[in-house]
Amino acid sequence: MSRSVLAPLAVALSALLLAPVVSADPSSPLFVVEQQRSALVSRLARQWSDAFAAIQGLDAKLQERESAQRADTKAAQDEIDALRREVAELRRALHALAARLSPDAMAEAAR
Repeated sequence: MSRSVLAPLAVALSALLLAPVVSADPSSPLFVVEQQRSALVSRLARQWSDAFAAIQGLDAKLQERESAQRADTKAAQDEIDALRREVAELRRALHALAARLSPDAMAEAAR
């Protein structure tokens, strides 16, 4: 094998062989965290479980309020639509009455 192939191969092989030694160093912060992971997760779960439960309860209340507000908005929109239909009907009735009471219509009725 040529020297240009052997040098990178030797570096890669030494890196593979030394990696477990470096990562298993007991003073490494990641090693300490890995050893204490279950205790850390348990402690965080205990400390924050009440907050997470409160958030879930608050979320349920907000969804309930949003649903009620949507229902109120729908009812109000239906009411507005009904009033608009009534106003349109009253306008048509007024136009019909005005047409019947116009001077031309009255003169024609008198004949």
